Parts: sequence; structure tokens; C-alpha cells
Amino acid sequence: MPTETELKLRIVEERAPGLAGSDVVRRFATGPSRRDHLVTTYYDTPELDLQRAGIVVRVRRNGDRFLHAVKSSGTGVAGLHSRKEIEFAAEGDFPDLGRLARASGFSVLRRKRVRETLARLFKTDFVRIAWDLDWEDGSRLELAHDAGEVRHGEALTPLLEVELELREGSASVLYEVAERLGEVLDLQVESSSKAERGYALVHGRPPPPVTGRPVGLTPSFSAEDAYAAILSECLEQVHRNEKAVMHGDAVEGVHQMRVAWRRFRACLRAFRGQIPQRVSSELRDRIRVVNAVLGAARDWDVFVEEGLGPMHGEAPGAAYLHRAMTAAERKRSEAHADVRELLLSREWRQLLLTLAAWIHNRRWRGEMTDRERTASAQSLKEIAPRLLARAHKRLRRYPARLKRLEEEQLHQLRIEGKRLRYMAEFLGELYPGPQKDRYVKRLRRLQSALGRWHDAVVAVEIQREIGAEPDRPQIHAFFSGWYADECRTARRQMKKAWKKFRGTAPFWK
Repeated sequence: MPTETELKLRIVEERAPGLAGSDVVRRFATGPSRRDHLVTTYYDTPELDLQRAGIVVRVRRNGDRFLHAVKSSGTGVAGLHSRKEIEFAAEGDFPDLGRLARASGFSVLRRKRVRETLARLFKTDFVRIAWDLDWEDGSRLELAHDAGEVRHGEALTPLLEVELELREGSASVLYEVAERLGEVLDLQVESSSKAERGYALVHGRPPPPVTGRPVGLTPSFSAEDAYAAILSECLEQVHRNEKAVMHGDAVEGVHQMRVAWRRFRACLRAFRGQIPQRVSSELRDRIRVVNAVLGAARDWDVFVEEGLGPMHGEAPGAAYLHRAMTAAERKRSEAHADVRELLLSREWRQLLLTLAAWIHNRRWRGEMTDRERTASAQSLKEIAPRLLARAHKRLRRYPARLKRLEEEQLHQLRIEGKRLRYMAEFLGELYPGPQKDRYVKRLRRLQSALGRWHDAVVAVEIQREIGAEPDRPQIHAFFSGWYADECRTARRQMKKAWKKFRGTAPFWK
């Protein structure tokens, strides 16, 4: 089956008219634009058999012409979508399942239930303005601007995007074109396909938060390939949680987005012997700035839900506690407003597009020495044990008796534990089995206890920001006592988890 490779980008509505006059169109278009009104109907069974099978069946109408198509779900990373696709002209607006099954080999299309119950599910209706481009390096691509809607019954979502589809050449050119356009048009990477947005309307639920996914590493990967694959997955987790933050479970969305950035930075650090950190120093600084905004919102979420929430029925002075909760919720709302403002900002859009291009086009190569390039070509099978052993050693350097550690040392222990856990999860794909599972499980328990302690320490600082009544000093005493008890409980859990982890054999030896 032919493979379709395209980069999807969101565009701010007021900037869309500038596409036609952009430097990219003026310099590289091979002819005038084409304008088409496209109505595409997507089909599935009531049980959504096709979605579960990972394929999309659609019929697109352009005037009197019908195009029947089947696509695999393929891969979508940082806006770059690669899918197997079969498309042909046929009569009528109902898909020719027999011909689609023969051409694609997808057995699900031959199932009796699919043939008997296939029905219209949702549609897209948009105007496409497209140009053919011949790029500087000889690559050929289509630049298209789509404006319209995705509709399922009465539910709809606006459709406004730019697509860059590769016709000939390397996919790296798609990011070059996107960055050139992004300099003036405020483009942002779009991770969701039109079909995914349609199915979201069908399910009728806000976009759920997304946790990290397996990267799919194998021993044959080079260090550089593993580095790029891990960073791509982390960036995809950031993208996938944008919709949850803006339209769904903002609390968990912010948390998972923050986790994604931490995983990203852990990878940058872990591979520093193969891909030196100096090549990513500017990007790390920019990530640190955006993560600070997410971190402030996360701190207030934890304080309100896991701090003040459980205090009801325990604290003296219920009226004061109610006022404290009201003040904390106000601070929390302000912090989440800052997050939404960040996600709508030009700086955010540029950062994500820059990172996607940096990863896909491997731009670190231009700043590396020949010796460093040789190191980056080492096999993952060779370097994975060294990477894991180094992170393990950094954690094990802390003493067996944690009560000897000062607060700052515990904080560093927590950070080292997270870094090791992320690398164990990434590289653990190479070592499936109970030994790896036991190691990661015990590391998570240690991280959980350290996280509980850290949340209590942060809460002590945060509660000072919500105001105090001079005549209610007992409330301050209650807060201090409550979190002191939390710290003691966390330390007991920490002690037990640390002892078990120290007795766990590394899984990579």
C-alpha cells in the first residue's frame, strides 16, 4: 500500500489570509492555487469495529467525483502523520468494501457484521486552497489550507489547519517549510487527524489526559535513533495533553504535560555522553520557562485537592478553612489561566514547532564533533546498560539511613529517582520480564513516598500565600502540625521503600 506522509498544523484564523502572500508560496509554488469544496463522510459500524481495528474508511466528494479510501491509523508524532492509504475513484457515496478489502488486505472489511452494519458516522465539510511546491532541495509537496468543520449530528468542531503533504523527497523538508511559514503565520503542530477529531465528537467526551506510551525501542537502535524516538514520544505526550488542559480534565492534563517535559529533559541528560547537552542548552532553557508555569498550577492543584480537601472535618475553625479554600481556589484558577494563556501564546507555538523540527531533522548533528557522532552511532544494546548503571549509581550514592539527609538532599534524591525511573521505563523495553518489573515497581514506590514528602514541604510554603487572620493563630498551628505529620508519614514510607529498592538487583546485568 502507498504511504501518505503529511505534517498537520493549526493556524490562527486571523493569520490564514497571509498564507497566499507568504514567501513560501511566492517563491516555490509551481502554479496558481486550486480551490475545492470537499465533503468527506467517514463510515464505521455501531460498535466502531473499524476504529478498534485501527483503520479509517471514508468517501470524499469533490463536485461530482467520489473518492473511496481506506487508511491505516499509522503513526502520528509531533504533527507528522505517516499512514498506509488506498484511494480510488468510484461511483456513489457509499464505500466499495469489496474493492477496498482486496486493495488493502484489511480483513476486518470482509467481516459479515461490518458489511451489514456499516453506516455514516461523521463528516468533514471544508474549502481547501492548495498549491504545489518545488522546494529548494528538489523535494515536491502540496501545501493546503483547509477551513470548515467536522460534524457528528448536531455536534461540531471548527476545522482550520494547514497541511503539508510530501509528494517526493525527504520528510525533513516538511518541517523546513513549516518553520519558514511559522515565522509569520503563528503555526502550531496539530497531532490529531480529521478522523480523530470526528471520533472525539462521536464519543462525546472531553479529550482525556494522556500518559507516556512505550517508545518501541529495540537493541538494534543506535543511540541517536533511541534519543530521537524517546524525545518524539515525550513531545507527542505534550501535544496530546493540550486538548485535555484546554477542554477537558485540566488538572490531570497539566500533570501529564509536566511529566512529559520531565521525561524529555531526563532523556537529554541521560544521553549526554552520546548527544552532548550543549547542543540543546537553549531549548532546555526554554522548556524550563514553560514548565515553571505548569509547575505553579500543579502545586495549587495538589494543595487544594490533596491538602485542604482532606482537612475538612479535622481542622478547627471551619469558617476559616472555608475562606482558606476559597482563597486557594482563586490562586489555583489564576495559575490555570496562566497555563491557558501560555498554550495560546506565540512562544509556545514556536517552541513546539522548533522542537519537532529539531528532533525530526536531527539538527544536533551540526554542532557535534566527529568523535561525538561516532558515539551517537553506538548500538542501544551496547550503551543501554551503561546509561542505566550510571543513573542507578547516582541514586545509590545516598546513604542507607535517609534520616541523615537534609531537606535539600532529599529533594535531590527525589529528582535522581525520577530520572532513573524514566530511563528504566524507556530502556526497560529491552529487558522484559519480572526482574525489570520488580525494579520499576519498587522505584515507583520510592518516588511516591518522596513525592508525598515534597508535596507537604511545598504546601507549607503555599499556605502562606492565601492570607491569614491575626486572631486565628491556632489555624496556622494546625496547618504546621498537619504537614509536619504528613512529612513524618512520608519519611516512614520513604525509609521502607528505600530499603526495599536498595535490595533490588539491577535488571540490565
